[in-house]
Amino acid sequence: MNIRMHLSDVLAYYANNQSWVNGQGNTVNECLKNLTEQFPDLKQLIEVARLGNRIDIFLNQENNAVEDFSKPVKIGDELNIQLLVG
Repeated sequence: MNIRMHLSDVLAYYANNQSWVNGQGNTVNECLKNLTEQFPDLKQLIEVARLGNRIDIFLNQENNAVEDFSKPVKIGDELNIQLLVG
């Protein structure tokens, strides 16, 4: 499924300065995998952030971050991907 993803400034830097990218996947995790396939420089950054719980992903502007990356997504959904810094 085609999903729009909004990247925080840090992530956008490693995605050719694009703050919005299109991705594919049926789950949040599949979308992240597709994102890192499109922009390999993001792979290690996202993996380290996930291991340290330093990444927040919001689905369709929900107030709570997605905690289960196996959560399904559907056409028209948007993911907002933020790195927690500091």
